[in-house]
Amino acid sequence: MRKFKQFDCPVTFMIEKLIIILNIMEPITHSFAGYFIGKVITGYCQLESIRTPLLACSIIASNIPDFDSFLIFNKWTYIKYHRGPSHSILFILPFALIIAFFFSVFLNKGNFYIFFFVSVVALLFHLFFDYINSYGTQLLYPLKEKRYALDLNVIVDLYMLGILFTGYIAGHIYAGKMSPIALNTLVAVLFWILTLKLIRINALKKAKVLFKNSKNTLHILPATGSLIKPWFVNIVTENKSNISLYSINTLKRTAEPFHIKTFTKKENERIILSKKLPEIKVFLSFSRFPVVEEIKNKIIWRDLRFYQNNKSLGIAVEFDKGGKVTGNPEFKF
Repeated sequence: MRKFKQFDCPVTFMIEKLIIILNIMEPITHSFAGYFIGKVITGYCQLESIRTPLLACSIIASNIPDFDSFLIFNKWTYIKYHRGPSHSILFILPFALIIAFFFSVFLNKGNFYIFFFVSVVALLFHLFFDYINSYGTQLLYPLKEKRYALDLNVIVDLYMLGILFTGYIAGHIYAGKMSPIALNTLVAVLFWILTLKLIRINALKKAKVLFKNSKNTLHILPATGSLIKPWFVNIVTENKSNISLYSINTLKRTAEPFHIKTFTKKENERIILSKKLPEIKVFLSFSRFPVVEEIKNKIIWRDLRFYQNNKSLGIAVEFDKGGKVTGNPEFKF
């Protein structure tokens, strides 16, 4: 098998930058979705008389579940609780009722049921958009605390943003056709999501052929091989002693997988000790494909979901010569 080569776009996924990316890109994506939902409903349902408040309602509802970002100031609690209770399907109706009441009763802008319907649609789109990436969303909280994820991308999808931005520009150029443009934009996004799913299905088929003689367990990771080349999909093969990471080009029929790196599962005293630290416990509860490396006097835990260009989101624990932890665990590359 060929050795993995760095082929594009190094991305720094340290936790501070991960949080910055989330806090910037998430509202942009959700606001675009809310904008198009509002335009579709006002246009096709002939609600031009309340177009502005309905559009505002849709955009606000599209972002409401992320209010938890403003309540979580510590980076450890952020990765543990973001996309938690506020992203549960069970909270859609209460959120929609509050938003509809605010616009229809408090602001006296129109029919309660119209605002309620728009809010429900926008909230559902928010949960769906969060569900497709690998961060994980607690859709059934408090019935289940499990994080659900379709794993079609990591966090940022440049192609989806491109579709949404193109639709926004087109709508302003052809203002008289905004409603059909908005509808076609949302349909294009859904087709792109379907394309990502088909890429993963193809990657799994290729992986089963490429590793047909292996007894290792196969896992398909989000398309983290490249942010600008989503047809590269990362594959994990796992057995009792180690975990190996590969990247597959799904566009090539006979392409061999690029071997990126192999991680051992063996644990020494320092690794076992590091797992007892509260920060590591939080990281491991969030991580879905955790691996560990020992580099000089440091134990570094990583999550393979965010592995790109031989780098990944990680948390390092430093030890002194006597085997004791020095300082606080730090997120690093």
